[in-house]
Amino acid sequence: MNHKRQARARVFATCVTREEAIEDAVHSIVKMLGVEDALKRARHVVLKPNFVVAEDWHNGTVTSTPVIMAAAAYIRGVAPGARITVGEGGFTSQTAEAFERNGVFRAFKPLGIDVVDFNADERIPVEIPGARALKATVYLSRVAVECDCIVSLPALKTHSLAVTTLSMKNFMGTMSNKSIMHSRLHEKINDLYSYFRPKAPFAVVDGFVGNEGYECAANPVNHGIILASTDLVALDTVGSYLMGQNLSACKYLAVGAARGFGESDMARIGVHGIDVAARVKRYKRGRG
Repeated sequence: MNHKRQARARVFATCVTREEAIEDAVHSIVKMLGVEDALKRARHVVLKPNFVVAEDWHNGTVTSTPVIMAAAAYIRGVAPGARITVGEGGFTSQTAEAFERNGVFRAFKPLGIDVVDFNADERIPVEIPGARALKATVYLSRVAVECDCIVSLPALKTHSLAVTTLSMKNFMGTMSNKSIMHSRLHEKINDLYSYFRPKAPFAVVDGFVGNEGYECAANPVNHGIILASTDLVALDTVGSYLMGQNLSACKYLAVGAARGFGESDMARIGVHGIDVAARVKRYKRGRG
């Protein structure tokens, strides 16, 4: 399928068959995004993976440690003076255990990169300007609020309520009061993303090992793909398409497009680096 003729957004993708090739794969597509100037201006960059449960990343439920390391290495190469933090607050209380199980403390602390459990961080009350549904006060990690750049690094997964959980929904991990999200979820995903969007220049979706079915249970899919874009709506649209999901059911995509946050029409997204139709796998969706 060729989506490039009418493209209004670009998503870069690459296939990866070996764990040892992940770093080069991530660097190759992030270089195509043109985000170097934004990174050079940043004083503090937060890398926000998905560690919703304390599973080993090879099971597909969480972001792989090699993808996080690759993103950190790229940012340090472009902006050597920037502070880098890896931060996440899983839906459960298992975030620190997830860090430990996946070697995050061991990998990053010797490099001078902080690792922060957002669930244990100081909470800052925030009112989101222009929120359509998330009008209640949200309590966000101080680190996530005070950084001047945040990069979403989700795993490629289906979700029982949102249909898919990718770069936009991944910002839920910055909140302490996550349960307020589950009514009018699709609108609230966009409200929360609108808060972080001005300092979220790009995102990388880790589909080296995807996960189908319920988002907190390990049902790995060896997909061997990594995606990146400066348009997170387009990125999540392509990720959802690659999982064989009905895009109209992923309502947060259309909501984001309607609010001007990005492109949700596959016919207007240029997917560079892969034959996107040939890489589709039909993930089973978790049921809420």
